[in-house]
Amino acid sequence: MSAIYKRELASYFRSPIGWVAIAIFALMGGFFFAIYMQNSSSVNISDELNFLRYVFFVVIPLITMRLFSEEKKNGTEVLLYTAPVPLYKVVLGKYFAALSLLLIMVSSTLIHVVLVVIMGGLVDTGTLGSYIGFVFLAAVFISIGVLCSAVTENQIIAAVISFVVIFFSTILSMIASTVQSAFVSIVTTLNFLKLSTSSINKAGEAVANGINWLDPSVRTDTFTQGIFSISPLLFCLSLVILFLFLTYRILEKRRWSQS
Repeated sequence: MSAIYKRELASYFRSPIGWVAIAIFALMGGFFFAIYMQNSSSVNISDELNFLRYVFFVVIPLITMRLFSEEKKNGTEVLLYTAPVPLYKVVLGKYFAALSLLLIMVSSTLIHVVLVVIMGGLVDTGTLGSYIGFVFLAAVFISIGVLCSAVTENQIIAAVISFVVIFFSTILSMIASTVQSAFVSIVTTLNFLKLSTSSINKAGEAVANGINWLDPSVRTDTFTQGIFSISPLLFCLSLVILFLFLTYRILEKRRWSQS
């Protein structure tokens, strides 16, 4: 697995993809930091990391689109299936290479933390929590990108699919609010069971809470407030394991179909 990890991580820097992804991330982070310093003479690192979550839409599809789709397009995926390494280690090696690249990008924001401390600012538990939540959320989205790359041999299609999935998972809270309003409106209009207004509103809130329960962004928001809990981390890890397992099963099925 280490050989695959090293090869994939090195491949990011042998091609423009890794450098472009790092440049986009550092540019957007620096832009946020500079604008806030110019306008208010202060900056909140937690706000910067929340802003950089929107960069996931571009960066994560970019660094994951080629992981398996390129192997399939070039016909080199046979080498993965016949390598003396279990297939799940291939998946893990590629995943951790993409995650390592993301951690390198995140490390660029540590310069901003140092600048804040030099200028007399404070680094509190909310900042630490923001970094933890940011990394775990990125880990989930990267696993989604890995799965999308395994589904198709076209890198562009893999990037588009992962972009759409990440986008919708990010706006789940907005979707929950919309569904809640629609649910309450429909049930109030029909109301065959003669429910009270409070009962309908509570049912609508339950529907919204059910959707928000699936949102990893909402679950990790408490970390920015310095409130640490193990359940959001376990939830994110569960999603990572689920998506990587699905990737493994897709590749395993493809290997047996070719043999």
